[in-house]
Amino acid sequence: MFQLYRWKDYSGSFDEPRCWILDAISTDDGFASMATRMMSTGTSHSWGDRVSKVHNMFNRETIEDFIGINVAKARCDAINPADFSEHELSLRTLHNHLEIWLGIKEGDLFY
Repeated sequence: MFQLYRWKDYSGSFDEPRCWILDAISTDDGFASMATRMMSTGTSHSWGDRVSKVHNMFNRETIEDFIGINVAKARCDAINPADFSEHELSLRTLHNHLEIWLGIKEGDLFY
């Protein structure tokens, strides 16, 4: 994602990188693959924990800038994550984030 923002800086607008992303996600496989690449994974550890907790997350600004929240939601709704076993976790995580961002449901972004 860093390169997409640099591309935006060099070109002077989001038009070129957004166009590239929209072309890359034009297929379900491309969307699933891009979801996996856009997802970040972090860990947290609290006092008394024996094991760190893994958090999968998406940056709302990045989704808004390059795909659009509503476009991403429509694409997620149209895709069955089980059909993309390699990308299932990222598709489900993105869907959860989108529903929380859109106010469709309440919950924790880190499920």
